[in-house]
Amino acid sequence: MRPRRIEKEPLARRVKAREGDSAAHLRFVRGLPDVAAIAMGGDVYELPAGGEAHHLQGHAVGHALGRRVEDRWTIPVSRLTHHWLHVPTPHRPEDGPANPHDRLAMLGFDPITLADLLWRHTGDDDAARRALYRVAWNKATPEARHILSRMDGETKR
Repeated sequence: MRPRRIEKEPLARRVKAREGDSAAHLRFVRGLPDVAAIAMGGDVYELPAGGEAHHLQGHAVGHALGRRVEDRWTIPVSRLTHHWLHVPTPHRPEDGPANPHDRLAMLGFDPITLADLLWRHTGDDDAARRALYRVAWNKATPEARHILSRMDGETKR
């Protein structure tokens, strides 16, 4: 006589909660103005919300192969800037360097410092805007200004 086969249920995939993940922080960052517009001299208090949160890939603690970084390492960007930071395919030399880290460097500020300040000021819109102004205002290189203004003109056509 054959032994009865026991049906095994698949193990539920457990996702380990990380200390730096927060849906509330992502919503907060998405409501802040685009850092590229601020780096190009835009008014922190008059710019509209960027609408997207860019995770600083490979910059900080919590990054492992195949996983995105924690939500604490995000900066506010617009859809256009987010597209520019991630390498377009195929890469065009006139879009600047292919590496997102080098593109962030063209904006002229330290993104890790900014992400850390925004994490500390989650929920305090005024303090976060002051941090954006202090860290990023009017620091973009002339090359970045040219590339982003050209790309912005292409999307408005």
